[in-house]
Amino acid sequence: MDKFNRIEMADASAYNRKKAVFGMCRVSVLLLIITVLSECVSFSVFFLVGKYSQEIQRLLVKILVFFNASKGSAYTAVKLVMGSEAFSKVLGIAVTIVSLVIPGAVFAKAVKLSGKETFNISGKCIKGLIPMFCLCHLFTTLASVFSGAISDFLLPGSASVYEASTGVVAHEFNIYEFVISILCTSIFVPIVEEYVFRGVIFSYLRRFGTAFGIVASATIFGVAHTSPVQSVYAFVFGLFSATMIVVTGNIKTSILLHAGNNCLTVVLGYILGELNVTGFNVVSGLYMIIISGIAIYGLYSFCKEDGLLQNLRDKAEEQDGELVVKPGLGQIMVLPLVVYILYYAYSVLMTVM
Repeated sequence: MDKFNRIEMADASAYNRKKAVFGMCRVSVLLLIITVLSECVSFSVFFLVGKYSQEIQRLLVKILVFFNASKGSAYTAVKLVMGSEAFSKVLGIAVTIVSLVIPGAVFAKAVKLSGKETFNISGKCIKGLIPMFCLCHLFTTLASVFSGAISDFLLPGSASVYEASTGVVAHEFNIYEFVISILCTSIFVPIVEEYVFRGVIFSYLRRFGTAFGIVASATIFGVAHTSPVQSVYAFVFGLFSATMIVVTGNIKTSILLHAGNNCLTVVLGYILGELNVTGFNVVSGLYMIIISGIAIYGLYSFCKEDGLLQNLRDKAEEQDGELVVKPGLGQIMVLPLVVYILYYAYSVLMTVM
């Protein structure tokens, strides 16, 4: 009987492993479709806008004139807007959103995910959202510093360690671009990316085990960020974001976490852009001290007996109750390791060529 049970468990384990790998392959194909579609749509849109810019300008001028604007001022305004960096940014974000949402929604329909599974915002956020945000920011920073060091070693001339660690690039202040950046990167992008990568991809992959779903979806989210440095940053963020969904049962917390992260990056980038070298070092140093202090407090709180980690274990056990055999730790951890080794190898090869 024992021998029969061992054989049955081995068969179940192999079957579950195959299902998990197959599931990963399906969402990887989705990611490939999203990437190719996004590039094709972006190229097509910018090509058409460039080719028919005069016709588009005339149409917009007619619309403004219809609303009682003078023809001269309308033409000047349209030309100024269409020639600005802000216009290109808004257009690019709009194209990205469309390219993400359509394949994501089609995939959700194909694998029979309900709307509540993919975009459930009912329920309360966790009480420790701010400590969790700081803890997430600290770990993503450390991950990207490590990744930046590897990239600088393997790929000379890659992003600086500071920019790699924070995603912050100094900008000259422009109120219009600042508002557009806040709206696009802190509202629209977090909602869309959380819907696709956590609402759809994670909800599908967690069928093969909660831990597998968290790590696999974070791996896909990381690789989707194209740059090797940013991919590690995104991978660690994906771990935290998916964890928030498991603990709270809704996508609201992960959206707020994502929005706060992107907003901080934009604001910090503009603030640092106005500072000299000394001010830059002082502000960034104080910023990291504050973030680290709150993160340490959060880590202590979450590791307590009734903290977030215990809640995560309980939710995972409840979710995985119907699984005959859960993916093992080795299977879960090997996946991102293999993906990132191949990813870095590809990056190095493309740089050399």
